Amino acid sequence: MTASALDVRLLDRARKQLTDEIDARSEQLAHGLAADFADYRYRCGEIAGMRSALGMLGEIIKSMGDNRS
Repeated sequence: MTASALDVRLLDRARKQLTDEIDARSEQLAHGLAADFADYRYRCGEIAGMRSALGMLGEIIKSMGDNRS
């Protein structure tokens, strides 16, 4: 199965939105949004998980783009 240009563009848009969300959460954390250390660790874990998902999404987009002919 091959990916259409639209599929790749939609996934790329999702990647950009996820990047924006990570940046926003990181900015909130940098400005002391966390109530205590446990909350800080939880929020850091969320951001780490989102970054992991972003990496996987990037790989999917790359492979779909490479498979298009």
